[in-house]
Amino acid sequence: MDRIRRDRTIEDLPLDLLRTDGTPISILASITGRFDDTGELIGTQGYIVDDTQRRNLERQLFQAQKMDSLGTLAGGIAHDFNNILGILFAHLSLLPLTLGQPERFTAAIEAMSKASERGASLVRQLLSFARLNEPARELIRASEVIDELAGLLRETFPRVITFERVSDGTLPVIHADPTQMHQILLNLCVNARDAMMPGGGSIQIHTKTWSALELMARLPEARGGDYAEISVTDTGSGISEEVLARIFDPFYSTKPKGRGTGLGLSTVYGIVKSHNGFVDVESTLGKGTTFHIFLPAAPLSGLNKKIERPKVEVKRGSETLLLVDDEESLREALRQILENRGYKVITAADGEEAIGLFTKHADAIQLVITDYGLPRRSGYDVVEQIKRKNPNVKVVIVTGFLDSDQRAGLADLKVDAILMKPVRPDQIARRVREIFDNHQ
Repeated sequence: MDRIRRDRTIEDLPLDLLRTDGTPISILASITGRFDDTGELIGTQGYIVDDTQRRNLERQLFQAQKMDSLGTLAGGIAHDFNNILGILFAHLSLLPLTLGQPERFTAAIEAMSKASERGASLVRQLLSFARLNEPARELIRASEVIDELAGLLRETFPRVITFERVSDGTLPVIHADPTQMHQILLNLCVNARDAMMPGGGSIQIHTKTWSALELMARLPEARGGDYAEISVTDTGSGISEEVLARIFDPFYSTKPKGRGTGLGLSTVYGIVKSHNGFVDVESTLGKGTTFHIFLPAAPLSGLNKKIERPKVEVKRGSETLLLVDDEESLREALRQILENRGYKVITAADGEEAIGLFTKHADAIQLVITDYGLPRRSGYDVVEQIKRKNPNVKVVIVTGFLDSDQRAGLADLKVDAILMKPVRPDQIARRVREIFDNHQ
């Protein structure tokens, strides 16, 4: 109602509702306020339109476009992973030669650790980007999203493309879906790359904070509050006025057949509009193009400051754990690490074995650590069977990916923690200790 009092009319407001039979439905609502002579709101009138089919098609097109964008990065991603593996192989071969030289041995270990973290970060970004989940908006720092994707593109784009980040200060927090923000930036950067190939050039990602008054002078449709601007500038061939007029049309593309879906910029436009933002384009033939994205700042600022938490040594334990993983080398390494911290560890290589061992040692096992993707019986089946035998047993799930339905199923089983792969052994040990300590 506050928005109706302020704007008097709301047009095409997207809402997700449920029919009386529980079927989800997407609607567009247009509402006009009725006001008395003093300007007080006394009622509303309007109409709704069933937008379910269009929204479903939009989601399918969005996912298809994400996959198309990932395909353009596949060669670069393979190159980066090969570099990571090369670092690991090279330093592994050096280890036997440095056993009597502590400094060189430590340096080799540190190099492998950094390479592993680099690979883990790349996998996390790819999984996040490729997920099929519904958009999930949260308070995010736009600058961190930009830095994440810029790092990925810097590693995967041809070396004739250079990147530059320019900022006028700390961007405000925005309420947005991180995956869709990645999608916007990836689409714009891929287009910028294509406009500069084969000769190469530079991509500049610029960020700036605008007040409502400043932005309204440029875009009259802007509303109250600050805006975060993210712009992508290239030094490519530029865009003609004729093409600019159709640049956001779905399936419109100037690329050769087979080199794009024509959905990239229409996806950008749709995402920005769904976040109540604006897109502006400037281009000069032969000199380059700049896409300006304006997104409303969130009213909350809880993410503006990072909380520095002191490192605390993880306490040792004495409890009995069941560790389930089908990767033998990983399972054995984790077993040794947990045993070195004082725990008694029983191991299983698949879901069926895990259920059998828990049945045999149900009185002793106090916590189960299990992979989700197991042979013979899934991690979900393992937890379900174990919880039937002992509803109070603690459970930690370790997995590389979960969709929303799988997460909901594990929540129903009252799983104590979900750790996303790749996970460091000290993270597992810390989480196990926290679970025991919190239930004392």
